[in-house]
Amino acid sequence: MWSLPPVSKHGWFIAALVLLSCVPTPQRYGRGDEQEFVILYDFSLSRDVEFLRQELEETFYTPREEKLFYLLPITPDGFEDYKDYKNIVILATGTSSTQEIFRQAFGEFRTGMYARRDVFTEGGWVLGIGATKEEALYALLHEEIGRIYSLFLNRVKELLRLKVYFAGHQRRLEKEVWEKYGFTLDFGAGWAYVTESDSFVAFAKHYPDRFFFVFWREGEIPFDAPYVIRLRDTLARAFYHGDYILREKGMLKAWWDEFQGRPALKVFGVWQNDSLVAGGPFQTIAFNAGGRFWMLDMGVFAPEKRRKLEYILRMEIMLESFRFR
Repeated sequence: MWSLPPVSKHGWFIAALVLLSCVPTPQRYGRGDEQEFVILYDFSLSRDVEFLRQELEETFYTPREEKLFYLLPITPDGFEDYKDYKNIVILATGTSSTQEIFRQAFGEFRTGMYARRDVFTEGGWVLGIGATKEEALYALLHEEIGRIYSLFLNRVKELLRLKVYFAGHQRRLEKEVWEKYGFTLDFGAGWAYVTESDSFVAFAKHYPDRFFFVFWREGEIPFDAPYVIRLRDTLARAFYHGDYILREKGMLKAWWDEFQGRPALKVFGVWQNDSLVAGGPFQTIAFNAGGRFWMLDMGVFAPEKRRKLEYILRMEIMLESFRFR
């Protein structure tokens, strides 16, 4: 699940842009999927790659199995074919064969974690994780896995944000929603109303079909995952012509996170509509704020798309701009 784990308290590990010299000239804009991360490693570091896969390649059902991050392990002899990817992670020790490429990216070999842009390709992002010995690198990955997860997620959202707003914003719609309902968000192009009521409003966009709703209830209330799941079913049946959440084992996830600095419950799963013979992934964000209980829900119907998780992430990026009076 894509909550942002707590960042390590060991502040001497650097996870920011590092401006160093001796960097190869970028070739062209990065290729590869936004959710793909090339992992450059030495065979002596195979255990480290396996650990990253176990911790980062979490499965979501859309209903097809998908992962939030896709890791592509590559050794130095094959790196030439992958150096122009958008996202690259270099694992290195003082004796590994990846040390030289680490030096190319960051000017020198250093212990710790470093990030830099436009190294091997324009628009590319490189994360270097180095330690003097193999055991030290393995320990460092365990210690900083929360930070690595956060860096990966922020990078994916940074890239997808370009798609969300590449055609601009709908300022008129943003203003209209603010005036009618007392809340708004930064709408990308193509969104339009589909359903409105006193405490519920839904919007949709085509190609592929995406939709989200905002529901609110006066008064902040205590809630948990079963309450939110039941409420989502009730609202979807009423306003979405009979949608309901599938309860198959492993397909439904719920976790506590933060939304704009407030405690929030996130629920991810698969919706289905028997009468319309339709279904797909959804995510709900529920929280209390401003004297109200809020529910932000997003869904996708895209049977023609192999990967659908990206479209949930795109809507989440847009809904993260949610604001109210």
